[in-house]
Amino acid sequence: MPPLPSTAFIQQHFPGLFLSSGLFYRWPIGIRFDLQGEHPIYLKPGHPAYSPTVRLAYNEAYFREVNHRASTLFHAAFQPDDELVLVYQKSAYKRGRIKTTDFLLRQLGILRSEALIKKIANPYRHLWPFGKWVRLYFSTSASAVPFPSIAAAIANQDFRDRAPAIRGDVFLLNLSRGLLFHLYDDRGLDILAADKATLQPLFETYNSWLLDYDRARVEETFFEG
Repeated sequence: MPPLPSTAFIQQHFPGLFLSSGLFYRWPIGIRFDLQGEHPIYLKPGHPAYSPTVRLAYNEAYFREVNHRASTLFHAAFQPDDELVLVYQKSAYKRGRIKTTDFLLRQLGILRSEALIKKIANPYRHLWPFGKWVRLYFSTSASAVPFPSIAAAIANQDFRDRAPAIRGDVFLLNLSRGLLFHLYDDRGLDILAADKATLQPLFETYNSWLLDYDRARVEETFFEG
């Protein structure tokens, strides 16, 4: 398949940025959203669905809210016909590799031969210097991405007894609008852009969903000038 435009896209819109978690803190124009809402992750005694025989009783209302917020933000950041590159990277520890049977590929309805897959340097070597990583690139349109099911699997990644789960990083590059979308886990997501005007509507419409810890930084970016 022909080379994908993801590298040129990063160089043009986000020069010097490397793809790994924490994008919000490495780029001056971005928003970090809180996906968690008001529901606790686990059911507590007294809840109608609580059972003392279940070691960890998950509160499905929590995960529904996470998916609702993530999906709403995806549809706000992407128009159906926007050109998109999906980048998926994961550890290749113990000969791990991206397989046709991987949940993400099945959701996209593609084969390994329809994507570009490369070995990459460990993007988290500053935290753990060992291990190999592999990265998949797939070019598509926003309307072809079944985002709610992908978002649900990403939200499950830190809960070993929840499935399906996508473990690794999934980045969505909007080539049409010049923005980068990263749902990093059930807690939140980052949206970056090359200019403030691209993100201003998201900032204004979903201001109540800003992560409080980073709210001052985000508001300083969009209120200055």
